Amino acid sequence: MTTRISITIPDDMRDRLDQVATLRDQETAALIRTALDDYLTREIDIINATAQGMEDVKAGRTVAHDDVMAEARDIIAAARAKQKKTA
Repeated sequence: MTTRISITIPDDMRDRLDQVATLRDQETAALIRTALDDYLTREIDIINATAQGMEDVKAGRTVAHDDVMAEARDIIAAARAKQKKTA
């Protein structure tokens, strides 16, 4: 099943849309469908990840920033030491 939607876009956006469609040898409508599908997929992922993060915060499943930074510094230091040994 499909639904037709009509939108109004600025001329410069239409020009860029036509340019990309031409460069991809793709119909403009197909390009719009692909772009919209990609955008919606990313947005849904971001919204879901944000909701999960908020649930984690409410449930106390967090790590203090200082702890994360200390671990990151330890990992970097270990990698640098390993790099010096192999150099």
